[in-house]
Amino acid sequence: MHHREEQHNIHELMQARWSPRSFSSELLTKEQIESLFQAARWAASSGNAQPWRFVYATSDQQETFQRLVNLLDEGNAIWAKNAPFLMVVFSKTERDNGKPHPGHLYDTGLAMGQFCLQATAMGLQVHQMGGFAMDKANDVLQAPHDYQPIAMAVVGHPAPFTLLPTQELQTREQTKSTRKSLQETVHMGTWEGSYQELT
Repeated sequence: MHHREEQHNIHELMQARWSPRSFSSELLTKEQIESLFQAARWAASSGNAQPWRFVYATSDQQETFQRLVNLLDEGNAIWAKNAPFLMVVFSKTERDNGKPHPGHLYDTGLAMGQFCLQATAMGLQVHQMGGFAMDKANDVLQAPHDYQPIAMAVVGHPAPFTLLPTQELQTREQTKSTRKSLQETVHMGTWEGSYQELT
């Protein structure tokens, strides 16, 4: 199901990627999981620092999986707990030499972009979330405190929206997402310069 407005001159993977909340309970294979992390691994990285780190669990690891579910805000946990794969994305705030890494979030975002597109190419989808206990994630998952928790993500096969537990979630699942126009986000030459479609 495509939940993006129709676009032109972009790869079909960009069109097909979206963020469902209804996921099948079907477990990901080891090969699928490795492919996702390999895609993230090969993202561009300033100075090849590769600041991203992932802590994940699958739903067949009940205790470990529940630990991640417990980090989620209630509004996310109500549906994410039914998915087969859940992870926390961390980003290292310093380079290996101890100096600040001002671009670490940019790099980790690139890695997650590749992760998401790889998932889409494999018939999976990813829903990323900022609604979780960022202040507790390091301690709960025993992560060093120079790694900043920036998102959680669910991965799996999309399922019918009717499986979602509330009417509100079912309605949101059917709502087509949009994006701001290029005229709002792209500037030519200076901030005041306006974007003009190239025809």
